[in-house]
Amino acid sequence: MWIKWIATLVAFGALVQSAVACPSQCSCSGTQVNCHERSLASVPAGIPTTTQVLYLYTNQITKLEPGVFDRLTALEELYLDHNQLQALPARVFDKLTQLIYLVLDTNQLKSIPRGAFDNLKSLTHVWLHTNPWDCQCTDILYLSGWVAQHSGIVGEGWWTVKPDNVKCSGTNTPVRAVTEASTSPSKCPGYVATTTTPTTTTPEFIPETTTSPQPVITTQKPKPLWNFNCTSIQERKNDGGDCGKPACTTLLNCANFLSCLCSTCALCRKR
Repeated sequence: MWIKWIATLVAFGALVQSAVACPSQCSCSGTQVNCHERSLASVPAGIPTTTQVLYLYTNQITKLEPGVFDRLTALEELYLDHNQLQALPARVFDKLTQLIYLVLDTNQLKSIPRGAFDNLKSLTHVWLHTNPWDCQCTDILYLSGWVAQHSGIVGEGWWTVKPDNVKCSGTNTPVRAVTEASTSPSKCPGYVATTTTPTTTTPEFIPETTTSPQPVITTQKPKPLWNFNCTSIQERKNDGGDCGKPACTTLLNCANFLSCLCSTCALCRKR
C-alpha cells in the first residue's frame, strides 16, 4: 500500500517537473520560454509541456529533429526566424493544433515538406519571406499551393499581409505563382536519374509448317450423253421419277447425281 502510494507521488513529481522545469540555456516566465539570441545550434531539450510561447529566434539552428515539438501541444506561438534552417522534418508541426503564430522567415529554407502545415488548424499568421525558395524543383509545389490558399495569413512585417513577398530565389516571382509545368524533379537536390537498359529480345523460332495442297473439287456441268437408247416405259414411282415421262436406260458420269441428257430422250433425273 505504502509502496504504491510512494510510486504514485514520484510519478506525479516527475510529471510536474517536466511541466515546469526550464532548460538551462533558456529563461522561463509562466508559459513563456525565452531561448532567443543564445547562439543555440539546436532546440534545447526539456522545454515545459505547458509552454504556450516559445522564442527561438536569432540563433544558429540548422535543423530540427523529428518530433521535437510533439510534446508541446499547448503551444500557440513559435518563433524560429533568423536561424540557419535548411529543411524541415516531415510532419514536424503535426501536434501543434493550437498554434496561432508561426515565424519561419529569414532562414535557408528551399521548400516545405508536403503536408507540413496541414494540421495547423488554428494558424492566423505565418511568416515565410526571406528564404531562398527553390522554384525549379517540384518540391516547391506544396508551398506554392498552400500560400495561394492561405494568402490572407501570410505576412511580411508584424501586421502586414503580403503573400507575394514569399519569392523564388534569384527572381521576383511569387512562390504562389509557380506551376507544375515550370518545375522538374531533375532540378531537385539529390535527384538521381533512372536509366532504362534496353533489353535484347531473341526472336522465338517458329518452324515453318508445310501444308499439303488440298484437292480441288470442281463440279462440271454434265455433258449430254448421245449414245444411249431411251425406253418408253415409265419410271417406277418408288425410284423417285416422274410417272409418264421417258427415262434414260443408262446414267453415267452424272456429277453429284445431277441431270443427264440422252440423245433422243427428255431430261432424266437421278434422285
